[in-house]
Amino acid sequence: MRVSAIIPCLDAEEYIGVAIRSLLNQTCPPDEIIVADNGSTDASRAIARSFGGSVRLIDVAERGASRARLAGAAKAEGEALLFCDADDLLAPETLAALTQALERGEGDIACAPWYRFERGAGGAWHWAPPSCAPRYAGQDDLSAWLGGWYHPPCSVLWSRAAYDRSGGWDPAIGVNDDGDVMMRGLARGNVLARTGVGAGFYRRLPEGGSLSAAGRTPTGLASRLAVLGKVMDALDESGRIPAYRNALGAALAQIGADIPVGSADLHATCAALILRLGGDPRPLTGRAAPP
Repeated sequence: MRVSAIIPCLDAEEYIGVAIRSLLNQTCPPDEIIVADNGSTDASRAIARSFGGSVRLIDVAERGASRARLAGAAKAEGEALLFCDADDLLAPETLAALTQALERGEGDIACAPWYRFERGAGGAWHWAPPSCAPRYAGQDDLSAWLGGWYHPPCSVLWSRAAYDRSGGWDPAIGVNDDGDVMMRGLARGNVLARTGVGAGFYRRLPEGGSLSAAGRTPTGLASRLAVLGKVMDALDESGRIPAYRNALGAALAQIGADIPVGSADLHATCAALILRLGGDPRPLTGRAAPP
């Protein structure tokens, strides 16, 4: 199985070389590495070129990581796709384990263990446990993802068929874009295989801010609601919304609790989705607006 690794990049000179090296150092390296550059003005492009024929550099004029990933996927020749950020790392045996899981037919998408990679007070980087909700007994993959359990893209290998089935990355989604593409795929029947071998390291950059904080901004809240609406659309295609009514309702309730009082448009969107599930939006009161 040919594997294509796709790295969106914008001014990532501090990390891009290490990210590429971690892919080349795999016990089973990808057949191609595509760096989809979004217009870097630092040394990122030169670093990518320094790897010679091991790396294919493409230009993506439209800004946004999802647009870069889309462009990379369109150029990729592999039967399997790995999407890594420009600052991600993989343990050496990760890609071999993921590829073997797909080749054995264990699922349409394979995922490996993952960890946070954080900078300590002294400046040194160290690994930390995943910072996501736990997965509970009896939950299927989509219910778990709706509840906040997830795997970041660097720990996930997609078969091309599974990626196409999902509909691909959506540049309109600003927050939880990886959850969007994954949950749409799961809603359309993709099966997730989990391997206990290898590890993806998802770097948390101090200057990048908190993802949870971004999800509570008006733009972030709108994105989160849009993601759930699209998941419901995908489930509607096969008449499976009733099977996920509780998980979807809980996810909407969480978003509703994050919407500030007075945000009429966001409340209306959330209420409409709750009504679509057959729920009662009247308890939707939201949080107090920040002072």
